[in-house]
Amino acid sequence: MTKMDKIESHPFGIHNWNRKILNVYWTITVIYMAANAITIAYIFGSGLETAPLAEVILRSFLLPLGGMIVCNILVETFNKKRQRGGGNAIIALGTVLSGIVVAFHSNTNGIQLVFLLPMLISIFYFQRRKVALSFTLNTFVFFVLLAFHPGLMARLNGNDIVLTLAVLMAGLVIANGILSRGIEMQQHLKKTVEAQQDLLVKNVMMDKLSKTDALTELYNHKTFHEYLDKLIEHAEKNGLSLQLAIIDIDNFKKINDTYGHWIGDIILRQVASAIRGHIATDDFAARYGGEEFTVIFTDKTLDQAYHIVESIRHAIERTNQRELEGQPVTISIGLQAYNRGAGKESLFKDTDASLYKAKRSGKNRTVIGHRAEAIG
Repeated sequence: MTKMDKIESHPFGIHNWNRKILNVYWTITVIYMAANAITIAYIFGSGLETAPLAEVILRSFLLPLGGMIVCNILVETFNKKRQRGGGNAIIALGTVLSGIVVAFHSNTNGIQLVFLLPMLISIFYFQRRKVALSFTLNTFVFFVLLAFHPGLMARLNGNDIVLTLAVLMAGLVIANGILSRGIEMQQHLKKTVEAQQDLLVKNVMMDKLSKTDALTELYNHKTFHEYLDKLIEHAEKNGLSLQLAIIDIDNFKKINDTYGHWIGDIILRQVASAIRGHIATDDFAARYGGEEFTVIFTDKTLDQAYHIVESIRHAIERTNQRELEGQPVTISIGLQAYNRGAGKESLFKDTDASLYKAKRSGKNRTVIGHRAEAIG
């Protein structure tokens, strides 16, 4: 399928354009009515017309105008019944309206060139086959009128016919040229948009890579400190409840030495997954470094944070570690609530001291730091 075929296969709001083109044809009908009325008034006022007024009004005004209105109404009805499509009928309407104008005004020089109008309007569909359809219908109706309309037959000679066909063919070439240029611009726009989207995706990926730990897919050490700074600032200003947990894998060096670093990486990913699976969306988990992880809890009480880290600890302890021949993995946790005015260094130091106490008192446990009043 060519690029042109792909573009033509999409309707691009064709129903709206059908409505707009029908509005154009109604506007043309009104303009035709006004122009005819002015012309009739002028020729009778100037004494240029000797035929009876009623005959001229019927022949040059009522009959063509009535035909145009009837055709417009028929296509309007067809378009309403067919919510999708209907473009071919509207193109045919343009040809019929042009044929009516030519048939009732055959004595006007160059009137047959009005067949260019529906061909130009067909460009709005952005489909070569509709432009070709318009050209075919216009040419066919022109030859039908030429064969059966006495006035047109008498006035047009061979040169006029050849010139008319040449103009219609030139219109076809120009219309296709406009479509080709439109396709070219559309493809350029599409490539530009795709390039911008690719750049946006790359920027998002680069931003994610700069903020996350590649192994565990948790946030990294740098992002942890940036986020903690902002949360402490928020806690100082607005009284946000804040707790920090530091999690350390027990005997991790022994795991690496006994089973290898690649097994150690598996354990790190498992612990990270357990942490991620137990915290809420407004909490923040990071790999602080080595076998240490941090979790920042927000908008919770210290007891709520304690129950969450305990559920993490129990989940990890109960996990069957096939890579370690069934030996369990345990973690030690230090937990501390932030107290207004303490600052980040004090919070981290107190939490780390709680972790150290958990390690010294037998590991595989959670130790809460001194219980001052938590904010909130």
